[in-house]
Amino acid sequence: MLKLHSFTILLLLSLTFILVSSRPNEPSDSLEVTDDEWENYKKEFGKQYEAEEDAERRKIYTETKKHIIEHNKKFDAGEVSYSQGFNQFADRKPDEVPRGLKKQHD
Repeated sequence: MLKLHSFTILLLLSLTFILVSSRPNEPSDSLEVTDDEWENYKKEFGKQYEAEEDAERRKIYTETKKHIIEHNKKFDAGEVSYSQGFNQFADRKPDEVPRGLKKQHD
């Protein structure tokens, strides 16, 4: 019975690791934005751009990502009281974000 119980726990832990590590639509903790991450972001929020605008939007998204990662490090350290995440405005300039949703500076 103990062997079965240990096996069950090991199996559940393995499945949990597989599920957590295989979330392809989640942005990585890397400051770089991979092609897959950028394509997944656009797909999730229904965005399509011509090549020139795509490059500009990706640059903005990359800066937003850096800001979110740095902010969330502060959150993890208890320096700020909330975490940040990605939404449909992550590739927008501040003047393109609806009033009331603009980024707050720490």
